[in-house]
Amino acid sequence: AEQRRYLMRVSSAFTDLLGASIDGNYTHEFFGDAYVDENYARRLRAVAQNTLDDFAQNMRLHGQSRRITEDDSKSPSSNSETVSRGDYEDEVTQLMQRNRGRELVGTYNPLIIKDLFTSQCQPWRKWAELCRDDMIKASYKVIVAILENVAATETRQSLLQIVKARIEDNIKPFLDAKVKELLEPHLSGHPITYNHYLTDMVQEMQRKRWASGLAEVVESHSSSSLHHIGHPTLSPQVLIDSLSEHVEKSMKRHACSSAIDYSEAYYKVALKRVIDDVAVLAIEQCLMVPLKSILSRDMIDELEDKEIQDLAKESSQAISERIACSQKLKILKAGRDELKRLDLHKAHWGPSSEPNVDSKHGNLSARKGEAKVRSQPCMPVGRTVGRGRHSM
Repeated sequence: AEQRRYLMRVSSAFTDLLGASIDGNYTHEFFGDAYVDENYARRLRAVAQNTLDDFAQNMRLHGQSRRITEDDSKSPSSNSETVSRGDYEDEVTQLMQRNRGRELVGTYNPLIIKDLFTSQCQPWRKWAELCRDDMIKASYKVIVAILENVAATETRQSLLQIVKARIEDNIKPFLDAKVKELLEPHLSGHPITYNHYLTDMVQEMQRKRWASGLAEVVESHSSSSLHHIGHPTLSPQVLIDSLSEHVEKSMKRHACSSAIDYSEAYYKVALKRVIDDVAVLAIEQCLMVPLKSILSRDMIDELEDKEIQDLAKESSQAISERIACSQKLKILKAGRDELKRLDLHKAHWGPSSEPNVDSKHGNLSARKGEAKVRSQPCMPVGRTVGRGRHSM
């Protein structure tokens, strides 16, 4: 019973501290100074926020298999292969030829969007799994620190093994399954969205590309057709003809460019969604929430007596120390009770009846002698002496 009560107290303290760490309530002295790395690791909510920020940053910067650039002079990303749009259009055109269906000339097979997007989002799995693993490691660090604070050395390791087993058996499989579930539609499914952001992005990309082409045409005519006073002049008809020549005449190339635009726009839509899904549906719901009850009082209450004994068992040294302390405590309690009894007796007889009592050491010799004198009968001194002489 005592062992179960002890584990109940440990469970309550553990749950309170872990809940405070998850909720971001760092007022307890356990959390200490945030500038210390060890104390920062105890703030699980802060670690989670920063880990998810890193995850979002990695997904935005390094989530694409190949980064498409309009200008070949732009520096490529360090962790992503960069390809110019012209070269990428050549690859996509060949891919479209090998995936032709019943589409008309100038259009494309909708499945080409799936192939392009799936190829681009392959790094997502790596970053999502890295985020998941970092959060599990951070959770273990907090759990170990809390157990060191609330549990005795003899039971700390046993409790840690129970918590690890519950994480590995109950929490981690569901977290892994949830991450896989969130990524599966993107890695192998067909792109689906009803977000108007998709068409907005496509129109924006096409507008920028058209504006860039228009600027090139205007600049080329402005530099070659100068007025005699130094001001450039543009013939409307010449400008219209130049813009007409700038329009893509190859229907295959036009379809290829449109397919790339839609795949890139959908990538941006899906990227925003998967970042939030991993943060909310995976890390928050499948890890942070279940951790709060990882060592609850209900779990301790459901353990059998044998399990309680094994969990809270003491070492031989601890048993010896406990027995010795129990004996000392028994002696101290007996002394305390004796002192209380003496205080009650002193209060009953008064201070004048015990002139020679040593209150500090409890010396009762004076009181015993006085009691013996009081027990003898009182007789006149003169008569006692005279009677003795007469008898002689």
